[in-house]
Amino acid sequence: MTPLMADLLLLPDTNLFVQCKSLSELDWSTLGDYEHIRLIVSRPVQVEIDRQKNKGSDRLGQRARKASSLFREIAESEDNNMVIRERNPRVTILLENRMKPDASLRDTLDYSERDDQLVGIASSYTQSFTLADVAVLTTDTGPILSAKAVGVRWIAVPSSWLLAPETTDQEKTIQKLQAQVQRLQSLGPVVDVSFFAPDGSVLDKPHFDVSHYRPLASEQIEELMQELQSVFPIATDFGPTGPVERNFINMPNPPHSRKEVFTPASAAEKKQYTERDYPEWLGQVRQFFEYLHLILSDYDDLPRVHVGLSNKGSQPARDAMVVIRARGRLAIRPPLPNEGDPGDDEGAIHPRRLFGGQLKIPPPPQTPAGRWETSGYIVNRLLEKARTHQSDTLSGFDSIDWQPTISALARDANAFDYKTDRPLQLVSQYELECAQWRHGTPTEILIVEVDAQSDVNVSGVLEVEVHADNLPDVKQTKLPITLNVTLIDIFEKARSLMQV
Repeated sequence: MTPLMADLLLLPDTNLFVQCKSLSELDWSTLGDYEHIRLIVSRPVQVEIDRQKNKGSDRLGQRARKASSLFREIAESEDNNMVIRERNPRVTILLENRMKPDASLRDTLDYSERDDQLVGIASSYTQSFTLADVAVLTTDTGPILSAKAVGVRWIAVPSSWLLAPETTDQEKTIQKLQAQVQRLQSLGPVVDVSFFAPDGSVLDKPHFDVSHYRPLASEQIEELMQELQSVFPIATDFGPTGPVERNFINMPNPPHSRKEVFTPASAAEKKQYTERDYPEWLGQVRQFFEYLHLILSDYDDLPRVHVGLSNKGSQPARDAMVVIRARGRLAIRPPLPNEGDPGDDEGAIHPRRLFGGQLKIPPPPQTPAGRWETSGYIVNRLLEKARTHQSDTLSGFDSIDWQPTISALARDANAFDYKTDRPLQLVSQYELECAQWRHGTPTEILIVEVDAQSDVNVSGVLEVEVHADNLPDVKQTKLPITLNVTLIDIFEKARSLMQV
C-alpha cells in the first residue's frame, strides 16, 4: 500500500467557488494521496468574493453570494473552520487573514494585484509549514505564471470540477426561440431520411462494383453477320410448285373424314420473303449486335440503395414530393418492373422487352413453303353455321366491357407514386409524390439502382429532397457513393447468342 503523504495546504483562487461544482461534490482524491486537505481562504479571495457578489442575477453573482454566505458561516464558528468531507481524504476549509505575502518577493511580485498577493501568501505558508505540502489551486494563467516565477507549487483545477459554460442572455434567447421553433415544427410533419443496404445495414460512403460491356466493333459485327448468314442463309427452295391433294380418313367416325389440298407458295409470298422479310431480319440482328452492350447491362443487377422515408411528426405531410437526384457521374433509376407488374407501361420502351424480351437474336423469318388446306366436312360445317346464323362460341366475348373502372385508375392518396412515367432508363433525376403522407406509418422504402455514366471509376452523390406544403424547410439528405467499373468484352457472348 502506498503511504499517505503529508497534509496539503491548498490556497484556492475565487474560481473554486464561482466556476466549480459544490465543494462537497468534488473528487478531492484526484489531487493526490493526502490524508487531510486544508482549504485556506486567504484575504485576497475574500475581498474578490465580496466584490463579485454584487454582480447581479447572473451565475457569477449568484455563486459569489453563495460563497459569501459560506464564509460568513465559517467566520461565525468558534475556530473559523468547517468540515467539507470527513475522510478519504478529510477536507476542511479555513478563513485566514493573519498570513501576509512573502516580503522577500516584493521586488518580483506585484502585490497590488490579487493574483500575486495569493502567490505571495502561499510562499509564506511554504516557509512556515515545512511538514506539509503547500500549493495554489487555480485555472487562471496569471497565478500560474507568478507561482512558476518564484518557485511556488501550483495545481490546476481538474476539468471535471468545472461547471458547464454559462449561457449569456443572448444565448438564452436563442435557445428559447429554438425551442419554440422545434415545438411548432413538431406540430406538423417531421421528415427523416436514411440510407440502407438491402440487408438492412446503414450505408455511409459506400463503394460498389459494377460491370460495363464494351460495344462490339464494326468489324466484329461484320464477322458475326457473315457467320449468321452461313448458318441461316436466305432460302431458295419454297417447296412443291403445283397443287397436290390427299385424303384424311377418320376410321372411328367416317363422316368426319376430310380432303386436304396443298397450295404452293405464291410469287408475292416469295418476293416478300426475299426482298423484305429476310433483309429486315438481317437489319434487326445487326441492330441487336449494335445494342447488345446496353441490353446486357439491363439484365445485370445494379447496386441498390434503400432510401428510408419516415414522417415522425404529428400531422400528415400534404402534397409531399420526393426528388431523387444523382450528382457527379452517377446515374439512377428505380428497379425495372417485371412484365405485367404495376407500373409496367406496355407503351414504354422496356429494355427487357426489346427483341421479344429474350436475350438472343431475333429468329429468322419463316420460309414460304405452301400450305395444306382442308375441304369437305369442316368447310361444309362452317357454311351451314353461316346459313343458319349460328354464332361461334368465341363471339360471346364481344359483350364484355373491358374499360377499366375509375376506382381502378385512381391513385392512392396515402401512397407514393411517380410524378411522371416511371423511368425505365438510367436518368439523373426522378420524382415521386403523395397527396397525403400519413404520420406514424411504417417507414417507406424507395429502392434506387445506381450506375456509372462512364466506363471508368466514378464518385458522386445520391441526393434525396423531401418537399411538402406544410413542411417549413426542404429536407435534404446526401449519400456519397463510389463506383468501381469493370469493362467486359462481349464478342464471345454475342456469338453464343446466335443459337436460335
